[in-house]
Amino acid sequence: MPVTILGPVAGSGASLRLYSSKVSAGFPSPAQDHLEREISLDEILQIRAPHTYLVRAGGDSMIRAGIHDGDLMVVDRSREAEPGDIVIAAVNGEPTVKRLAKDGSQVVLRAEILGTRPGRGHAEIRGKFIHLVCK
Repeated sequence: MPVTILGPVAGSGASLRLYSSKVSAGFPSPAQDHLEREISLDEILQIRAPHTYLVRAGGDSMIRAGIHDGDLMVVDRSREAEPGDIVIAAVNGEPTVKRLAKDGSQVVLRAEILGTRPGRGHAEIRGKFIHLVCK
């Protein structure tokens, strides 16, 4: 799945209100409007400037991982990626999103779509996927 690198994310300092009551999927209850605390948006999205950047997903090769065309991915280049993690990598210089996997003694990049094989070529891990903002 090709990606578009949007650039680094600076800490915003913004916060959101977290209410202690759950949102009803049935009939709402106005008696449950209790503010529990404020949460940092940086904390929710795990933004650790200057190591965090945004990437826009393109294509459908990661849909089984829940990543769809146009979704925004929060990526941290300071975190160590391990087999099983979703990563942003440059394969032959082109940025892509794949799952890091082991194939015997080799580490490979796999798409999350049936019928695909790991690609060939020089790959460099550019960051670990940490959060998804669906479009």
